[in-house]
Amino acid sequence: MKRYGRVGNLEHTTALSFRTVGQRGGFTQRGFTLVELLVVIAIIGVLIGLLLPAVQAARESARRSQCQNNLKQIGLALQSYHDTHKVFPIGLLSAIGPAWSAYAMPYIEANTSYANFRFDQPEGSGPMQWAFPPPINEAERTPMMTACETLFPWTRCPSANLPEHVYDVSMDGWHLPKRVPSSYLGCASGLATDDEKGCKVRKCNLTVSAETNGDALLNLDGILYGNSVVGMQHITDGSSNTIIVAEAVPLAEDNMTGEPRPSPLGATISRKDHWAFGGDDCDLNNGKDGSEHCGSTGVPMNQETVELSFGSKHPGGCQAVFADGSVRMMRDTIDLRAWSYLGTRDDGQVAQGVE
Repeated sequence: MKRYGRVGNLEHTTALSFRTVGQRGGFTQRGFTLVELLVVIAIIGVLIGLLLPAVQAARESARRSQCQNNLKQIGLALQSYHDTHKVFPIGLLSAIGPAWSAYAMPYIEANTSYANFRFDQPEGSGPMQWAFPPPINEAERTPMMTACETLFPWTRCPSANLPEHVYDVSMDGWHLPKRVPSSYLGCASGLATDDEKGCKVRKCNLTVSAETNGDALLNLDGILYGNSVVGMQHITDGSSNTIIVAEAVPLAEDNMTGEPRPSPLGATISRKDHWAFGGDDCDLNNGKDGSEHCGSTGVPMNQETVELSFGSKHPGGCQAVFADGSVRMMRDTIDLRAWSYLGTRDDGQVAQGVE
C-alpha cells in the first residue's frame, strides 16, 4: 500500500510541475512569450514563401494545358476543313475581311454563330459589315459583328490575361464597341517582317518582290496568308515541320483600354492588335492590316512592338500547332534561322533540334 501511495504522490507532483502557483494558491496556464510568437510567425512566413511559387507554377501549368487544348481544337478544326475542302482555309480574304478562324468555326462547335455569315459580297454591302458606321445603330448589326463581340474561350490563352472586351475603331472610323481580343495568329510566312513590306529576309519561292506595298500579306510562303489556297500537297517541307497557327499577345496600350480610339482614314497607325474571325480593317487595301489575324516567324518571338511577332505569357516561349495537328512548345531561345524555317512551307529547309 505504501508503494502505491508513493506512485500517487509522484503523479501528483509531476502534474504540479506543469503549472505555476498563483498568489492565492491557485494555478495558471503558461502562455507563449513574445519571442516565441515572433519565431512562429517567421516560420509561417517562410513556409508561405516556399509554397507560393509552387502554387503559381501549378496554376501556370493548368493555364498552359488549357492553351494547348485550345490549339489542339484549332488544329483539329483546320484538319477537318482540309479533309472537306482539300485545302486549308484562306488566311485572310482581301476586300471582304474574313480570316481563317471564321472558316474554322463550324468545326469547333461554333456552327450556330457561323451559319449566317456572308462572305459572298464585296465590302460595303450591309450583310458583309464587320463594324458599325457612326453613329452606332443596332438595327445595322450583322452576324459577323455579333461573333466578333462574343467571347469564345478557344480563341484566347488564359495566361495572356486579356480584357474580355475592347472598344475598337477601324482605320476608316467604323466602330465595334465590345470586340474580343484573341491570342492566336495564323502563320502567313517564315520571311515577312512587316505588314506593309512583306518578305525581305531570304528569297521566297514565290512570285513576290523583295518588298511590297499595300498587298504585303498576299502571295507569301506560309500556310495562312492573304487569299491563300494551300493544301497538304504544297507543304513540301513536311506538315510536321511547318507551323500553321501560334500564340501571340496583343500589346496592352491604347487599344486595350476599353475606350474608343480615333483613327481617321489615311492615318498611319501601328498597334499590335489581334482578333478572331475578321474585321473592318482587313477588308481595306487588300488586307494591309493582316497582322490582326496572321503572323510570321520571320521576326523573333515576343517582340512587343512588332505586329507580326508570335509570343506568349508562358515562361520560356510560346505554343504552336503544326500542319499535322501536333502542338509543341517553342522555346524563345530557338535559333532565329530555325524559327524562320518553321514558318515556310516549301523552301527545302527543315529546322533541326526542335522539340
